[in-house]
Amino acid sequence: MRTRSASPRPRALFITYTLSSPYAVGVFFRALRLAAELHARGWDITIWNRGPAIYDPKLESLQAKVALIHHGWGDGELTPESAAARFRAVRPDVVILGEMPFAGMEAVGSAAAMLGRPLVVLEQFYRDDFGSGRLQPDLVLLYGLRCFWNRHETRSWVLVPPFISEVAPKRRLAVPAALHTAPWIAVLGFEPMVLRRGIELAASLPSREFALVTVSEDPTAARTEACAAGIPPDRTVALPLQPDAELFGLISASAVSILANGFMQIMESLALGCPALCIHRGIGMDKPLLDSRFEPYVSLQEPEERQRERLMSWLAASPFPPDLARGLAGERDGAAVCADRIQHLWESPPVFRKAVRRVVGKMRSAVNEWRGTGPVHVA
Repeated sequence: MRTRSASPRPRALFITYTLSSPYAVGVFFRALRLAAELHARGWDITIWNRGPAIYDPKLESLQAKVALIHHGWGDGELTPESAAARFRAVRPDVVILGEMPFAGMEAVGSAAAMLGRPLVVLEQFYRDDFGSGRLQPDLVLLYGLRCFWNRHETRSWVLVPPFISEVAPKRRLAVPAALHTAPWIAVLGFEPMVLRRGIELAASLPSREFALVTVSEDPTAARTEACAAGIPPDRTVALPLQPDAELFGLISASAVSILANGFMQIMESLALGCPALCIHRGIGMDKPLLDSRFEPYVSLQEPEERQRERLMSWLAASPFPPDLARGLAGERDGAAVCADRIQHLWESPPVFRKAVRRVVGKMRSAVNEWRGTGPVHVA
């Protein structure tokens, strides 16, 4: 039988991962944003991350509020039992997996299920036929854009909007007022490959009637690279890494964003009314994963000439019809939506949660048998 901890504050354990070459940090950043929301509601937070420590402005305000543990990929293998022992020491009331476990995270995924605590998984909603795999959590929170889909919930899983809360107005951004009338190309160059390729694409355009705004760890190097590519210094703004409000404000104010091929970044850009031109890095989203309904607003794994054509088209006019633009403006506050669901799960009686979990599992099994994919084991 599940029991709550003796602490007056509920405890949440996040289990995430990061990669550094190339960067894969979306799962970790999503956890940081949700951790901040839960902490503001009175939760104690521990984030256990598999992989290297990654700097981001979000960490500056959170470091004093959360316990952050990094277990590097080279720090020794983990078994489900050894990982479970580490996690039990945190005494969590709720366990939150940053994503469905892949091959390198299977042991920690199994360990999370062994704890006997309410289990939540944060995932991405790619399309209607998204499946769960072997793990059967109590709650799955699917990051996506609800206005693109007919159903806001699929198979009792909850579709939640991007974790966008505050969006800084254009006047607050560190971009000279003289450039406010030009269309902006935002290059989210969190890693060198994306920064370099974004600058090259912008420099290949026949016209310079735009402002290039880059965000990177080394703004001096970014400005130097842009000038070397032929973009005039007075049309270039090179910014350091930005807090969320300013980052989202920059994307919202831009005519197009050039970014990594990560699902979260793509959805955030679209939610802010900005089409996304993706630089493929060998990991992340591949074109078959992108549902056809997003293709008018996302360039993914397209030839260079086609990318240039779309870049020029988006600089000339927004591709979003007015009705869709209004719907996207409501795709906000996903962290608050998730926190509401997690709070409700924690407050639900354990027996009730177990009954719901069994019913949902049986429903999934019935659907899979009807589709011819075979039954799903219900624990």
